[in-house]
Amino acid sequence: MLFFWGIIYSITELPYYPQPGLWAHINLVGIKQKVCVAAALVRVHTNHSQNAALVRVCSLGSCPHEPLAKLNIFLFICYMENTPRKSYTAAHKIYFWTATIHKWNDLLLDDAEKQVIIDSLKTLSDKKLITVYAFVIMPTHIHLIWQQNAPNGKESPKGSFMKFTAHEFKKHLKIKGGLENYKVQASNKLYEFWQRDSLGIEIWSRKVAQQKLDYIHFNPVSGKWMLAKDDISYTYSSARFYDDGIDEFGFLNNLFTVFDGD
Repeated sequence: MLFFWGIIYSITELPYYPQPGLWAHINLVGIKQKVCVAAALVRVHTNHSQNAALVRVCSLGSCPHEPLAKLNIFLFICYMENTPRKSYTAAHKIYFWTATIHKWNDLLLDDAEKQVIIDSLKTLSDKKLITVYAFVIMPTHIHLIWQQNAPNGKESPKGSFMKFTAHEFKKHLKIKGGLENYKVQASNKLYEFWQRDSLGIEIWSRKVAQQKLDYIHFNPVSGKWMLAKDDISYTYSSARFYDDGIDEFGFLNNLFTVFDGD
């Protein structure tokens, strides 16, 4: 059973943590040890108190690498207590940011739901709370390049964006149906429209800026999607703004005014 939950945890939870080489940080030496540590992390993950976590670590089950595993779990907890998750985005910094619809449902296939995204970005931009440099709205997810400038009352602009859009999605689905696809078993909510742990990657150079812009703008015509004949023909992205300079959405800013050199 310990082995089973170790595998499940390592597959479902570890990709959310901030660095792909995370296991290297805790000095694991083999797959058996990795599974034992992952299994123990199932026990500590639900309690972020370091002291309580250490008590749980001491209850680690039978494992051939138990002493080293316990030490590695302690180091892992310290690492996570002092390392932002991928979803963390600081104010006044520019990020490539991705948010995904619950269970990758194609909620945003409907243009009315796309418009909810546009309206929220416009409102926050008009209030000078965010600066939007690029975006694309895909059927199952969105990508933005943006900067958060100031809190919206007691919450971050990102929090306001996700709260407002979720509220509007719920209203629409109550009318047209499909709300049951977003029902969750949680103590703090009945429905979930955005998956937890959105991805934020800071942009620090013109090269990275160009790379992320290309990714965003070619997303609708890449792989399985083929949502338009070419990137600038797709309505719900900033591709045309970077092609002709016309901001038809009323909130776009040119990223290369910030990254004007290498």
